[in-house]
Amino acid sequence: MQSLQLFWDSYPAQGKSLEDLDSYKVTVFIEKVNATGRFKLDGSWIENLQKLKLVDAKGITNAAWLLFGKETTGYNVHLGRLKTPSLIIDDKMLNGTLFDAVEETMRYIIGQIKVAFEITGMPTQRTEIFEYPLPALREIVLNAIIHRDYMSLIDIQIKIFDNYITFYNPGILYGNVTVEELNKDN
Repeated sequence: MQSLQLFWDSYPAQGKSLEDLDSYKVTVFIEKVNATGRFKLDGSWIENLQKLKLVDAKGITNAAWLLFGKETTGYNVHLGRLKTPSLIIDDKMLNGTLFDAVEETMRYIIGQIKVAFEITGMPTQRTEIFEYPLPALREIVLNAIIHRDYMSLIDIQIKIFDNYITFYNPGILYGNVTVEELNKDN
């Protein structure tokens, strides 16, 4: 697909049509896009999806289905809170649109990691200090979800231990770069 410059997300979603998309989710997305001011989406939600190349004469694309589908997508995020690799304290399976998966994954992680409170100022102000920087966690979650290999049905796995978190997604590094090559200083 890469050599032909074709992308899985631009292919028609098999067995799916406009009726399988949640127009409310599309409308909320359009409102957020318009609020940023980067560009303007006007017209009906269907016209806007056509403008974004998420819908065409063949139907909806895989990307449209992943972003705005009414039903579960079939791609899971498997989350767990573990004491050891074999002692599972909590376990959760998420399945939904990409937007929902990111938000629900972040909610789960935030609920599982340590948080300290710093009291400062007058009147008393409480500042939450999370064990890990939330913007960094969000970026890792986004990358795990967005850059997974959607031709694979293997789940994204996030394991939260007492002193570290592991993230796994079915996918490869861009250009088939290996971790060993990343560790070299060239």
